[in-house]
Amino acid sequence: MSVTTRTGDKGRTSLMSGLRVDKDDPRIEILGWIDHCSAQLGLAKCHIADPELKQIIESCQKDLAVISAEVCAFPDSVSRLKEHIDNSRIEKLDRLTARFDKNDKCFCLPGQNPESANLHLARVVTRTLDRRLVTFKKQNPSLNEQLLVYINRLSDLLFVLARKYE
Repeated sequence: MSVTTRTGDKGRTSLMSGLRVDKDDPRIEILGWIDHCSAQLGLAKCHIADPELKQIIESCQKDLAVISAEVCAFPDSVSRLKEHIDNSRIEKLDRLTARFDKNDKCFCLPGQNPESANLHLARVVTRTLDRRLVTFKKQNPSLNEQLLVYINRLSDLLFVLARKYE
């Protein structure tokens, strides 16, 4: 199967349900920020030697794929998805954040080293996703509330992980 389908050449794309929407549809904007966030996490993961932290980041990337599916399927076919973001995934982020939050510094200057800089950049992208998701949620009140919570907590985790490397 070719990646080039030509179906998006006129500025439209398909959602999971088959519905075609403009590429500047708010849902497509959210999906783009989720993709950006996952790619930035991937870059951060490449600069980290610790296998446990690599696994944590990869787990977050997998959760972002679940969030992407929820946004893409919303509202028509979200109930048919096998996975959803729920409280257990958020509690996992909370436990990780508490575990790694050992630094008493309040202010961080990104760029001390590649590990910290990339984690800070991932945090910034996550915060942008957070803001865009809040706007989308206002327009779509039935969207899973846990998506907002998860993204907010992910940015907290990335902050403490970045500080770990400073």
